[in-house]
Amino acid sequence: MWDRSDRVLPTIAVTAAGIAIGAYLYSRQKAKDDGFKKIPTPPGQLPYVGHLLSLGDMPPYRITEWQQELGPMIQLNMGVQTWIMISDPIIAHEIFVTRGSITSGRTTGNFGYDIYGLGGRGVVFADYSRKWKNARTTVLSILGPSMVDEYNHLLLNDADRLVMSFLKATEQKGSVSPGELFHLASMNAILKLVLAKHVESTEDILFKQIYNLVDEGMKYAGAFGYIGGFLPALSWIDVLTQKGRQMRHFVKEKRDKIYKALIKDAIEGDIPCLAKQFYALKEQQELDDDDILVTISDLVAAGTDTIAVTLTWAIAILVHHPEVQQNICQELDGFIKAHSRLPKFTERDALPYFIAVQKECMRYRPSVPFSVPHRATEDFEYRGYLIRKDAILISTMHGMHLNPDIYPQPEMFIPERFLSNTKTMMASANGTIYQRDHYNFGWGRRICPGIYLAETECFSVLVRIFAQCTIAPHISTDGPVYPDLNGAKDGGAVFLPPSYRVRFIKRNKDGQLSA
Repeated sequence: MWDRSDRVLPTIAVTAAGIAIGAYLYSRQKAKDDGFKKIPTPPGQLPYVGHLLSLGDMPPYRITEWQQELGPMIQLNMGVQTWIMISDPIIAHEIFVTRGSITSGRTTGNFGYDIYGLGGRGVVFADYSRKWKNARTTVLSILGPSMVDEYNHLLLNDADRLVMSFLKATEQKGSVSPGELFHLASMNAILKLVLAKHVESTEDILFKQIYNLVDEGMKYAGAFGYIGGFLPALSWIDVLTQKGRQMRHFVKEKRDKIYKALIKDAIEGDIPCLAKQFYALKEQQELDDDDILVTISDLVAAGTDTIAVTLTWAIAILVHHPEVQQNICQELDGFIKAHSRLPKFTERDALPYFIAVQKECMRYRPSVPFSVPHRATEDFEYRGYLIRKDAILISTMHGMHLNPDIYPQPEMFIPERFLSNTKTMMASANGTIYQRDHYNFGWGRRICPGIYLAETECFSVLVRIFAQCTIAPHISTDGPVYPDLNGAKDGGAVFLPPSYRVRFIKRNKDGQLSA
């Protein structure tokens, strides 16, 4: 189930009735009938509250159901906010890319912008501005292919240690829950690039600190934010529950203190990293200390959580498909036998089936249910519809990757659907819309700057896992226990699989592998 035990929406149901009609009349701007078509809107909305109470326990699933019934672009009235939800990639491209100059804004009045972003700083929640462009330019300089490739040998060492940890944990405990170890590997990758840091194990105090920061921050940063952003008349609920206070305490006393210490160590050290580069360009890029702190926090959170969640889903999926694992292993063994070593990312074309599996895992269970919301900065017309200034524009990753017009039999796990597209995900995401493979990295001017790091890291980890292991289900007293692929856990901004355990089993290979 989509765990929303810490949300206060049930409280709204009790309190909304007394204020709904009056508040609705002065708080909601009604679109005027200027001859434009009406964007399909699901039933069940209430005065003032709108659709907030109609989302059910699994909002991504409910929204996908509405889109399947009403069409790929629907309008939700979320309190005083208007949300346009999009599950068709062509529509998303035309809105976020073709009209990117007016659809790349960010929303204010939420945790991400106001509290976490210290008033709109960083690269994730910051509004589209010159300062944002400057910060993003610096980020791209270190997350681009040349810098990631320079650090690649360190990433590969971490991937090797990760596989050894999986094998050892399986031998000692019978099975392992892989999520935390995936977080360790992905955290080390981004920490090296950004802060010149490395953590040795999941018992390391720095690992625990950052892991908890990322986990708590992602939960606060989810699409539903805090109630005051949707329903100003009910902002007192956030005061009553102390949620706003908890968010501010998290940022000031946890996030800021930890990252300020890490940044200080990085800029005083001798190892090149993004933190040093930021401070070298600080005046030129018109950035201050808070801009740099929030941007680094953005990168560590996104670079740790989304990659780890993607890999955790991949293992959960592939346990259900031993025949797919066998095909991967045969392809890898053929390469190893021919070259006496593991394949490099630059040799990925020699592994078309492996690449297809990697892409299908990301399509089948995307790591985020929704894109980070965009905001329209002015009124515009789209296909006969009027999209108002300040409308929130969101691509529904769950619905988009289950769109049968794009992916035939979307509910089925079919790696072969990607065999004809072995382009890198970075090339695909930055190419024409008709050549894109999947849409997890977002759109247009706000597309994820870490695509190359994410793709190479996932490639390296999965290659090393299947060169040495097969993945089997946990064995309980009642028999094999497979991961649940139909449930999900609310990670706020990410979409987590329910907790599971699997076995990493050492296998014999036909090829001879060099050190």
